[in-house]
Amino acid sequence: MKHTIKYIIVGILASLLSYILLSVFISNTTLVWTISLIIAILFLFIIRKIIQRYAFSFIFMVSVFFTVMLVPLFGKKETTSLEARTLPVFPKFDINYIWGFTYGVSDYMNNCFAYRNAAIAFLGKLKYNTFHESPMPNLVEIGKDSCLYYTPITYIHDISEPLTTEELENIRLKLDIMTRWFESKGIKYYFTSPPTKEHIYPEFMSPGMQYMTKFSRLSQLVEYLKDDTIIRFIDYRKELIENKKTRLTYEETDGHWNKFGAFFAYRKIMERMHQDFKEIRVAELSDYKMDSGIAVGGDLQRHLGFDDVFTMHFYNFTPKPDGHKYGAYPQAGDSAKLEKPSNDMLVQVRNMPPTIPNDSGNINACPLMLFVVRDSYTDAMQGFLSTQFKQTVYAFTKKPPIGLIMKVHPDIVLHEMLERYLGSEINLPDEIAGDSVFIKQNFPGYYKGKL
Repeated sequence: MKHTIKYIIVGILASLLSYILLSVFISNTTLVWTISLIIAILFLFIIRKIIQRYAFSFIFMVSVFFTVMLVPLFGKKETTSLEARTLPVFPKFDINYIWGFTYGVSDYMNNCFAYRNAAIAFLGKLKYNTFHESPMPNLVEIGKDSCLYYTPITYIHDISEPLTTEELENIRLKLDIMTRWFESKGIKYYFTSPPTKEHIYPEFMSPGMQYMTKFSRLSQLVEYLKDDTIIRFIDYRKELIENKKTRLTYEETDGHWNKFGAFFAYRKIMERMHQDFKEIRVAELSDYKMDSGIAVGGDLQRHLGFDDVFTMHFYNFTPKPDGHKYGAYPQAGDSAKLEKPSNDMLVQVRNMPPTIPNDSGNINACPLMLFVVRDSYTDAMQGFLSTQFKQTVYAFTKKPPIGLIMKVHPDIVLHEMLERYLGSEINLPDEIAGDSVFIKQNFPGYYKGKL
């Protein structure tokens, strides 16, 4: 009886270790637990004399040591990263590059070892609950009122490092070329860039973050383009800042705006398009029923390794069905019929139902087609944009997919790109850059400059 506690400790750890290792190969939980218990009993029988010989403290430390060492090594490897990084894959062995293989294995184990995400989440919560500090200050800052901000140095550089005059002119020229090229095809091209949270809500950041992000590349670019009469650049920072006095326009634990903020971006976009297309209608807040609530989650919270510590406000907008012109809902179209440039590109189609005569509950959507080149910020705007056009096609990509656009041949292309990508991701599609007849006729210095 005096060795009972030692048997129990070793038996539990042996069962747990066996379960973790076997679960990599066997999906049936009951079967795994059964085999694990059998292995634990056999293991105890084999080492029973060793257990009896040594003190409890020694048995306990050795058992825990082997469990902690073997679980990350042989357990089921992680396939996703809390930091939203692309995880490395196990390298292929190459006899001519032994050191590269060794480095690859080390990198793989450091980033993919079993239960890494759970360990990070546990340690993160422990640090936050104990010291009220961010467990990953180089990734996410916990600001005032538990407002979270993205903090990697590369990110801060991308939103707050001034662009050179050459870079600004490069951006202006590419937007000018795309605007005129689409115009030559009978398509209006508009460009818009959602500002980052740091430039709309600086007041909740630490003094250090406020200092590092006080300069805005978006502000610099808007100022540079203010006198350009060709480029249709849509800026709504003023509206986002003004309306945050009423409600939050960005989510507290996420880097994105919420639907309340997205509405004012949508409205400014529609107002600008209405200048060129009088049939486009601009909705008011009163056209929607708005519900709000509180939820857990947010991409920045998940970067910290947990999603149940902080909360955030959310807003839902529902078109009013009581005889108002915005009472109909868009219907999902068949995107499979569209030939995508790559299988990885997310393409969505939204169609408005045809107007029914004398049906006051049906929206009188304008007979125009909209193509949106988008990133994740468009998610919150989709419910507004889709109700305004006969058909709206969304393509999740940074460069306009010319082949797909010309097949759809919309009346309007809206190119939405987050502020952080302005310095590096505004690039001409190959089809436009390779249109030598158009380029030489309208931009004779382009090929010489090799922009």
